[in-house]
Amino acid sequence: MKGFNYINTEYVPTVDLNTLGNTFNTLEQGHKEAIKTASNLQAEMAKLELNEAENEWRQQKISEIQQTIDNNTIFGNSAAALDDIIVKAGNLASDAGIIGRLQAQKDYTEFKNKIINDKTLPEDYKEYYLENNPYYYKDIVDEKTGKIISGTKWNPNISPTAVVDLSSLISKGLQWAARESGSYNQVRWLDKNGNPTTNPNEVFDGEYYDDTTHSFEKLDRSKIEAGIRAAIESTPGAKESLQQDYDIALWKHKKAINTTKGKYNIVSDVTDDNGITLSPQQYLNKRISPALYAAEYYNTTRKTTYGNGLKTYKAAEQAAETAKKNAELDDEYIKSLNRTSDTKPITLNYNMTSELMSKKQNIQNDLYNLFKTAVGRDVNVDMTNASTDGWKNTLERAYLIFKNNGATEQQLVDFRVKSSELIREYNETTMNYDNLTKDLKGDDKYLVDYVNRMKNGGSFNKDNPYDQKLLKDIQIEFGDKGQYYDVSFNNVDEYNQAIQILNSNNEEGFLGLGFSTGRKEIDGKSVSYIRLPKEYYQNMLLLSNTVNAAVKGNVDNINVQVLDAEYNPIIPQSQQDSKYTVPLYYNLNPAHNAAVGFGNIYLYNRYKKAANKKFLNYSNDFIKQQEKISTKLDNYDEITIGHQSLSGETNYQQLLLHQLNTGQIDETEYRLRLNIDKEELIRKTIAHGFGNTKMFTVEDNDGYGTFKEITNIKDREDKGNEIVSAVGNGRAVFNSAHNPFFGTGTNITIYPTLDSNGKPTGIPKTYFIPGLVNDEAQEAFENSPYTKASDHIAKMDAYAMTSNLSESFETPTLGAQQLIANGGNIFTYKNGNTAININREAAVDIYSAMNEYIDIQNNFVQGNLQLDNENAIERLNGRIFEIAKTITTSIGRPDLLERYYAVLSKDLGSKLNI
Repeated sequence: MKGFNYINTEYVPTVDLNTLGNTFNTLEQGHKEAIKTASNLQAEMAKLELNEAENEWRQQKISEIQQTIDNNTIFGNSAAALDDIIVKAGNLASDAGIIGRLQAQKDYTEFKNKIINDKTLPEDYKEYYLENNPYYYKDIVDEKTGKIISGTKWNPNISPTAVVDLSSLISKGLQWAARESGSYNQVRWLDKNGNPTTNPNEVFDGEYYDDTTHSFEKLDRSKIEAGIRAAIESTPGAKESLQQDYDIALWKHKKAINTTKGKYNIVSDVTDDNGITLSPQQYLNKRISPALYAAEYYNTTRKTTYGNGLKTYKAAEQAAETAKKNAELDDEYIKSLNRTSDTKPITLNYNMTSELMSKKQNIQNDLYNLFKTAVGRDVNVDMTNASTDGWKNTLERAYLIFKNNGATEQQLVDFRVKSSELIREYNETTMNYDNLTKDLKGDDKYLVDYVNRMKNGGSFNKDNPYDQKLLKDIQIEFGDKGQYYDVSFNNVDEYNQAIQILNSNNEEGFLGLGFSTGRKEIDGKSVSYIRLPKEYYQNMLLLSNTVNAAVKGNVDNINVQVLDAEYNPIIPQSQQDSKYTVPLYYNLNPAHNAAVGFGNIYLYNRYKKAANKKFLNYSNDFIKQQEKISTKLDNYDEITIGHQSLSGETNYQQLLLHQLNTGQIDETEYRLRLNIDKEELIRKTIAHGFGNTKMFTVEDNDGYGTFKEITNIKDREDKGNEIVSAVGNGRAVFNSAHNPFFGTGTNITIYPTLDSNGKPTGIPKTYFIPGLVNDEAQEAFENSPYTKASDHIAKMDAYAMTSNLSESFETPTLGAQQLIANGGNIFTYKNGNTAININREAAVDIYSAMNEYIDIQNNFVQGNLQLDNENAIERLNGRIFEIAKTITTSIGRPDLLERYYAVLSKDLGSKLNI
């Protein structure tokens, strides 16, 4: 069988292999050239001096070069990409985007280096300008071709201004400040009572008492301030430099806030003590205040010559003696009323912690004002939680400054008297408040402190978390630009009611609280507004409580606006807070939103209730907080207190009976005056507006009573109509009454019917009406030192409080004296190691006596008493003896009379430098 025969033949190529080899070599060379060119181009792109903000854009360009290689690579060879790479390189070299970015980086770098190398700028100023001038660039594209034709030019957002040293402006201002000098003469005579007077019409016999010439030289705060302002106005670039200082201080403050994750009430150079940002003007005032304080002075000299006016003193002395005897008679009469009146125990609800906090706030305000009056500036440290010793030291420094600034002897004496009085009251009030709240812990103690302070219009305590929250809200509302807070009313009656409430909170009315009023147009309607400047932000809660009460929580009846320094409305933060807004339909088409101005609609029209809600919620939250603490304090429980029922229908009727019994009037005059007063009482009762005044129910139960306030206006009006009807039908019985907490008033007891003799009978209902009668006799009783002492002792007994009768600096030889209430009308008198238990009557006598002693000290040192002869000195010694006798008799130690008389006399003399 014939098989397959393999034939070996030679391969003959169809192309010239040498040519192919050369061609491959050429392609390989082109591939390498393309890769190398692309690599070089990418390297050059990487080396371009672009800002790091352009890293993504740079990487995109590098990727485009690589993509050019990839798009032209055939079977792994990139030779075909060479031409495109070359073209790409040319395009990049003329690329407007690259050129624009390089120019922007160049401009940015030059500015940055200029800031860094500026020797006149402090380091924090450099940091400010670098942070607030970041690099930016954006391509400008031809809308038709879509090609980049240019780019934005980089310019700084803000540039530094030359720093003008504030100290140089202050120095120049001091040189320009106008100093004053002069002299004046004062002649004093004695009046018929022996008291010095400057009124020629009151002179007793024409002889002058003394003639004093005062010479002075002064440079006061206002003149220095005017000089500094003039220096600022006249120095080129000064105002711009000061604005720069403010901007950078505010920037540093915000950075500090950011580190605390939004804790707004931190304190810095550009805030007040509560962390509320200052305006540029307030910031400048704060910076120059130390210089004003250091530079002001007031130097005086005084020369006095005495005339023959003391010859009239005997006549004046006799008149004063007669007046004093009459006064003592009245005092004994009022004392007997307090001691012999029918006093029944009643139970009532009373917030003593609130009263003590209110008193403490008032004392603190007086302490601040006393310091400012002496020194000419505010206290430069936070004294919100200062101890008594802290205030002592502060006032001692103020006294030395006052003295060095040329205060007169009389001014220094007045300062000493006022400071000692305030320190004693502050110490006592703080001690009793702390004692009443000592069992409260943690958040409860903070809440009680906050509510009691704010309820009484007190200052902020930035260490209290409740204060911190309100301060944070206020700072957010005003922000950096807000300077005024306007609340406009849609209802005139509600506006008038709000003004009435504000007026009742201050002797000077709402203007004294920093508010102003006016009219403006909102949504095409003229409305009345109340305006609160930012510098009075501490009254924000008062404003909220006032408006909330007036509009009864209706947010539709008000409009809140925050205004800048030029009175232009700005967007308050609360209008951007979703917590106080409702969901709003949002068109998903951005073009539509832009066309209709959606942002303005969103913030003003749709969300305009947001600011109103947040503003009223300050008050609503406070109401809830007050309700919460009512369950936290023991002293909100019913307490027992004495309610005095006096013998007559009015205090005047009691006085008439006293005058009849002492022979001052006869029976006929007594009856005539009595009937007139009875008729007047009925007339006043019928005409009384019961709905607008306080009213209490007094219920008797086996000799004990309950005492409750009727708080609802309608209920008071209804009860008032019942009273008027009973008075008209002869079913009402009156008697004057007094309560330690609510003062003097009238008990009106009404009966359902009359008996056969025409006398009221049946189950009675009694109401206590303060202020129904307000005559001279009632005012004398109410304002009597003994009545006030009796009321104070009653409150002490109810709340186991302590009274500082005298501090050690007032009676250094005798030492400090205290009355300590133990409850049940038992008190402890404490003096050094002596501690003696006494009853309430003795406590009232001692308290009243020591008040008189302190008054004698103060009046003499202030020049209100005259001790120019032996009779006057003898009278003074007699009063000191009676005070010592009252104390020693009240504590059951008459054997100590001589000692107390001696040491009280010595302490009086020591203080008065006799």
